[in-house]
Amino acid sequence: MTEFTHLQTSTAHLPWCQSHWWDPPEELILEDWIHIDSIFRSRVLQFPRLGVGMAPVLDFVNHGDPNAYYSVDEDGDVVLLWREGVEKREGEVFINYGSEKSAAEMVFSYGFIDASVSNAFWLSIELRHDPEDPLGLAKEAVMKESPRLRIFVLDGKIAWLSTFIWLMCVNAEDGLSFRLLQENDGSRKLLCTWGGEVVEEISHLESLLEKSALWEVYQLRAVSLVQGRVIEQLNELVAAEEEMQSITGEVGEMAERLRVLEGNLLRKAVDDLEVQKERLVETEVVKEYLKKMAEDESVEEQAVEQAEDQDEIQDDDEDLR
Repeated sequence: MTEFTHLQTSTAHLPWCQSHWWDPPEELILEDWIHIDSIFRSRVLQFPRLGVGMAPVLDFVNHGDPNAYYSVDEDGDVVLLWREGVEKREGEVFINYGSEKSAAEMVFSYGFIDASVSNAFWLSIELRHDPEDPLGLAKEAVMKESPRLRIFVLDGKIAWLSTFIWLMCVNAEDGLSFRLLQENDGSRKLLCTWGGEVVEEISHLESLLEKSALWEVYQLRAVSLVQGRVIEQLNELVAAEEEMQSITGEVGEMAERLRVLEGNLLRKAVDDLEVQKERLVETEVVKEYLKKMAEDESVEEQAVEQAEDQDEIQDDDEDLR
């Protein structure tokens, strides 16, 4: 939906686009965009040095146990070559559509999951700001892309990537703030600052937090947030089991297989993240931080009790009068 809206707002001022795409009765709708996007994604390839593109005939080559590969020659032409060691150069030619693509991406782009695939590889999960976070809306506004969490396996262990998680785990009391900058043309720009210094790129926030004496504390907060979101996603996946039974045939089998693969990845993530939390809780930095927080909370409770006692004394004095 975001891409479609961006296309519409970016081209509405162009007369040809307005008359051919957006004026009724033949205006483009979201379903048209989804169809166009699926045609593109199912044929597009990532070419060395050239980037994303499509090549005639090459998009007819099927995915399978690859005996060939595509590349770009010194003249900049796309070529299809036999893989080294392939002796029987006859029969159907196969390439690999992407060994690093997730199971969900294979389904979304090509409509199938390779029979040899035994894991989901990675998973991208949508993130939302905490409605109780006073800086939540500002954190989302300063992001240049949709807030997401990427979960994957690295060297047999769960790893994750998310710029927004690092934004979520710090607040004003830690040194995070936002301010508006008035540009020369009259427009305004939202700036994020950490410790009073402007964060030029939000993706650099993690490296700034890493320099802090409370780095382990921020890590613990981040891992806890990640685990919480993973558990939510896993619960949604489990709850969808009954609904999935209504989808029959090859589509139902593929959808169920995707659900199982992603469920396995999420369960591993929950367990691995719990181990990470336990390790971080045992660090001296976190122990000292939690101890200080407990002491501050105790002092605050005592202050509240003293204030309540003082109010009771004043009430008794007024009654005596």
